[in-house]
Amino acid sequence: MEDFKMYITYDKKGNFQGFYDDEELIIKNFPDFYYNLITKKVYDTILTYGNKIYIHFDKINKNTIINSMDYITLIKPSFNLNKKKQMLIHSIKQECKKYIIGGKIIEIPSDKEIKQFTYKIEDQINLRNILDNYRNNETIYYHASGEFDTLYSYEDILQIYKELENNKNYNLIYTDCLCQWIDKNYTEELYQNKEYIITYGFATEELIEEVEQKYAKQLL
Repeated sequence: MEDFKMYITYDKKGNFQGFYDDEELIIKNFPDFYYNLITKKVYDTILTYGNKIYIHFDKINKNTIINSMDYITLIKPSFNLNKKKQMLIHSIKQECKKYIIGGKIIEIPSDKEIKQFTYKIEDQINLRNILDNYRNNETIYYHASGEFDTLYSYEDILQIYKELENNKNYNLIYTDCLCQWIDKNYTEELYQNKEYIITYGFATEELIEEVEQKYAKQLL
């Protein structure tokens, strides 16, 4: 015999109110509630699949033990596909920003040293200003992520800028293509299929081909 005791409570219209394991608590604090004992199997089913719950109070009395889903209706929530698409597209765009701002690891041409460079808005402005105001064979102070300013050649700065800008463009192109794919192809079936999760990095062969074609045209 299972060691489980739980009451399901509901109002006079059969609308679910909550689960309680203490009958005296229900009587004392919720005198308007109706309640019945419920088996663990039905309890677990409700926790797993339930959203809005309706109890068929016309089928039960005070002494009825709710041991079957025949006494319960689980009302499936409405599925708003457009809202799901908007939420997914928003999360994809947020991830894109992280990949752009995070920058990338770059090998410095002059000394082959490998360093991490971020590409925040201020980084983009600083690099663009350096390239606009300096010329070949000049040296300029700049810094890798977490480092102090160091002298770099103009050619080094140009390479850093190109790699960071290419990384930015690739992520923007990928994000745009993926968001368009989501808008055209995302369905309730895809949402329910937990083995087919759409996150940043998701791609089909067609999506990859489209991204690569667009990226090649903007590559610095």
